[in-house]
Amino acid sequence: MRSFDSLALRQVRARRLRSLLTAAGIVLGVGMILGVLLLTVTIHRTFTDLFDSVYGRTDLIVSGVGGDAVADSTLARVRRTADVEEAQGILTGVFTLVDRSGSASSDASSRLNVAGEKAAAAGLSDSQLVAGRQARRGLEISLQRSWADANDIELDDQVPLATPAGVRRLRVVGLFQFSSGLDFGGQGFARMPLAPARKLMDKRDVFDEIDVVVDGGDETISSVQRNLRRELPSGVDVKTPENKSADVEQQLQAFNVILYFFAAMALFVGGFLIFNSFNMTVFQRTREIGMLRALGAGRWAITRSVLIEAVALGLLGAVLGLGLGAALALGLIQLMRTFDFPVGDLAFSTFAPVAAVITGLVTAVLGALRPAQRAGRTPPIRAVLGTEGLRARPRPRRAVVGAILIVLGLGGAFWLGAADETTTIVAAAGMLGTIAIFFGIALCAPFVIRPLVRTLSWPLRRAFPVEGRLAADAARSDPGRTAATATALMIGLALVVAVNSLGASFLKSIDEEFDRDFARDLTVQPRGLSPGAGPQQTIAKGLRSRLAHIPQAAVVANERFLYTPHLPGPKGDKGDGLLLGFDPPTYEQVDETEIEGAPRSEAFHRLDRGWVTIGRGWADETGLEVGDPITLRGPAGTTRTRVAGIVNTVVFGGQTVGMSLPTMRRTYGVTADTELALKATSAAARPVLRRKVDRVVRRNYPNLAVLSNEELKSNVEDQVNQQFGIFYAIVGVAIFASLFGIVNTLTMSVIERTREIGVLRALGASRWQVRRSIADESLVIGLIGALLGIVVGAGLGYALLQGLSSGIPGVVYRPPVGTILPVGLAGLVLGLVASILPARRAARLDVIRAISYE
Repeated sequence: MRSFDSLALRQVRARRLRSLLTAAGIVLGVGMILGVLLLTVTIHRTFTDLFDSVYGRTDLIVSGVGGDAVADSTLARVRRTADVEEAQGILTGVFTLVDRSGSASSDASSRLNVAGEKAAAAGLSDSQLVAGRQARRGLEISLQRSWADANDIELDDQVPLATPAGVRRLRVVGLFQFSSGLDFGGQGFARMPLAPARKLMDKRDVFDEIDVVVDGGDETISSVQRNLRRELPSGVDVKTPENKSADVEQQLQAFNVILYFFAAMALFVGGFLIFNSFNMTVFQRTREIGMLRALGAGRWAITRSVLIEAVALGLLGAVLGLGLGAALALGLIQLMRTFDFPVGDLAFSTFAPVAAVITGLVTAVLGALRPAQRAGRTPPIRAVLGTEGLRARPRPRRAVVGAILIVLGLGGAFWLGAADETTTIVAAAGMLGTIAIFFGIALCAPFVIRPLVRTLSWPLRRAFPVEGRLAADAARSDPGRTAATATALMIGLALVVAVNSLGASFLKSIDEEFDRDFARDLTVQPRGLSPGAGPQQTIAKGLRSRLAHIPQAAVVANERFLYTPHLPGPKGDKGDGLLLGFDPPTYEQVDETEIEGAPRSEAFHRLDRGWVTIGRGWADETGLEVGDPITLRGPAGTTRTRVAGIVNTVVFGGQTVGMSLPTMRRTYGVTADTELALKATSAAARPVLRRKVDRVVRRNYPNLAVLSNEELKSNVEDQVNQQFGIFYAIVGVAIFASLFGIVNTLTMSVIERTREIGVLRALGASRWQVRRSIADESLVIGLIGALLGIVVGAGLGYALLQGLSSGIPGVVYRPPVGTILPVGLAGLVLGLVASILPARRAARLDVIRAISYE
């Protein structure tokens, strides 16, 4: 029996090309799983190192609930609290390195996270001074050594930095390094004295956070935390560094889930390839298996033999996939850095490769399970009959089951889109729903293969009558095999279409909102502005008044943004979103957003009196209506007010609350401008206004960008495309895996048709005619996969968007018209590329051996 089990390994060695092509799906699937796992491990390690390095000895961090500032008087109250050993107020800001030409880049490597603090506060972090001294007075600064080295900065250099107050030259008096060797995606860290930091960051009477050291252990820390929460205003948050790290992990959860989803799709494609390959192998070995059964081999022995072969291929694919996974992780890290996402050097963990290998093995066994069971049921008489009569038309109940799976899958996709939060259960439902759709399509596909082949092969039959006819007949001869191969390609292309349709729908909705609601001509904002993505740069107070003195400027409205994980609601704080602050009389002249529940003039009048507006998405989620009471809780105080109107916007998914600048300052302590909206005195004055604003900003504030409405829309589009870019990269792996599926199918088809090809060659068919027939078959399969991908992707995108639109009113589904042609061309190209090796193999068959092939 031991020798019989070794038959499986001999099968692997005897058919090396088939084995490698089959294992390729597992290689790519395991590689993708490992790459994503290592990426998430690296992101986790990056932020763990960040909090360990920056906070060091700190036990508690006092800050605003949304990360906003607290009043400077809070420091004295914290210090008076029992068991507080030390407390230091910290200011934080983002400066940008200015190059010799006077420009400030938006690249992460130019960003400097600066802490304004007293010298004693440096002892709270996990850092060591390695050169020079601490910054003590004036425009002095100490830099993280790795960042200084990367930018060729040395001690005593005068470094030009773009700050909220303008460009300033700061003298480097010290270099420090963190014990963890923190690499925050190329961004640097720095310290400067507190007093000058207040002026440069424009933060006069506040602290961004207060770092607290407690005299005692965990119980004492918890006690102090409770006391501070009780003593300080409700809008002030008191957390441990571990809590802060967990908050970041929570914010990244949805991103991680999406990464796992696309990686699972790549592995699913690998499982499909295993299934299809073993299905064809078992079919081609029918006579051999029947002989083994006639010689006494039991059903379980045959089944076990096939499964052992699957395990062997799974192990081979898993081992090769580990190397690919490490390479993919490095590539994904570099890709995220190009999107300015702060991620450090690649980090490893034991769990990642073990999980990837186990997943690969399970996928290989599951993929081969059905063919193995079929092989075990092969009767001994097949030793004589071979494959005669085995191919039968699919049963109608198969289509019924497929249709049910598709409907259930669309329901899961809708739930994923409609969910308020991407929890593990919701993500699992979405993932299973998507897999159900693909399984349903695979079950239904054989019923439409014949008409699809007849239609799509028509141009080939017209151009190459003989080769096209042979290709069409080969594709129609086994609809199940053709359907499975096309479905593997469909999965990757469908995900591309679905993701693209989501992005296109969002971008079109945003474009329409900008065109409909923007009454401004120019926008001035920090380069790379992305509220909710960590600390953001702000605008100097003096800039607004300076621009307002330009004769061609009719209106200069200042706006302030604050991302918060706790938007104000009727029953306390829940949900994350964006707080918007503006001067209502001025802002009304540069914005024409539709407001429901009150006339615009009345709504803005209420805003000026302290009321607030809320986005339609937030209103639907909380049930708030115009006139309802709402309580704003911030570190500066608590404000009880009412809803002045409901704003129809897709910005931040409609999760927004707008208020006047005094209300924002009184409640949240925000005093720095995030954006300026300018309106020209006339259409003719717009170019002159643009030139003058450009001149002021370029000379004094190179970290700011001056954008027209079209440029602002382009910026938003770039940000959306960046967010989808990493998902496209992962989907690309799934498409690449499906390429091996087509190669494998065609190669085994060539083996199956060896005698047929030999007869064609004997009757006078040239090698090029044989090559073209194989290439035509591959083209037909590629086109079927592309067509199914377009249809399924459009349906999946529609289901997801319908779910999303229930929480983000205003987003309308747009068919992915721009994606249809590229996906169709991708099907053609993939079909041609996949045919190269099988066509060459078929054309080089020896005629005599082919005719005598059994």
